Amino acid sequence: MEVELVARAVLARKWKKVQEESKASDPYLNTLVEVYDARLLAEYGVAYLSKPGWFVSPEWLADLDLERFGSWAATNLAGHEPQTHAYLHRNYESPFGPPPGAWIPEQEAATDETCRKSAEEFFEGVSRWKSESAELPAPVVAARSQKEFATLLERLSKNPAVRARGLIWAHPSVATLHFRAGFCAVSLGEYERALEPLQTAIELSPFTSHYYGELAQALIHLERKPEALKRLAEGIEISDDPCELAYLLRTRGFIQVENGELALARVSYRQSLELAPGNANALRELALIEDMLSRSGLPSNTSDVAPLPLPRLPVGLNKCH
Repeated sequence: MEVELVARAVLARKWKKVQEESKASDPYLNTLVEVYDARLLAEYGVAYLSKPGWFVSPEWLADLDLERFGSWAATNLAGHEPQTHAYLHRNYESPFGPPPGAWIPEQEAATDETCRKSAEEFFEGVSRWKSESAELPAPVVAARSQKEFATLLERLSKNPAVRARGLIWAHPSVATLHFRAGFCAVSLGEYERALEPLQTAIELSPFTSHYYGELAQALIHLERKPEALKRLAEGIEISDDPCELAYLLRTRGFIQVENGELALARVSYRQSLELAPGNANALRELALIEDMLSRSGLPSNTSDVAPLPLPRLPVGLNKCH
């Protein structure tokens, strides 16, 4: 981060001097001077130049104002394309080496079958990462994009550990590895063993909603339903994927049935069907709920049970089929 931003600060100052001495003009350099004069160079770096491996030190973090930058950029940087990164060797590789976690190999999606073959391999990776991360100078996130990294920086900027030590962007595969280990533990019925890697996956990538659903599954099997509902609520709040959101709602409905909250469960399943029309599991569960309500003697009209609010999904988002 520092190399990127110091290089651009020097460039902006030199270009300002050139502009003072001539009528030279360059769209990118002119914009860079505007960013520099607005005292938003660090925020610009986070938004446009950050990548796995970046370390945002406490000194840089203390002065970041990403909210102000967002408002300023909406007006001043519409359509802006940043120039190439500053610290590339001739072979286009960073002299600082790969980001933390880049050693984790690409893996096929975790399934019950791959878990039977690879679960221990995933847990060996989790153990290796635990040792490696203990040696890092700051807390770690495994963001999947610059936008997510900027959001996490803003969210975590008041965390005492982050304020004191800064924040590191690790390779996204770190979060994926922990999810796969937790998924496999659930698949193999090792629910207690699943908790730590799934909780770590959420800490590394807190905007990946299906991580919350898998952790909820482990908690359900451990008879820790209140905790499962809490995790599902967190996942529902941040989800922007209709398929994942429908799955989280179905899982919430299952717990509500188990708790005897049939009216609430019916709402959850109906909401899930708005996102995933025709889902066989939801339709089957909904029919069972209707039957149980009928046989219980409870009022079948539950219109007074308000559905829990869902996040606003992007306009035009396709439903899950």
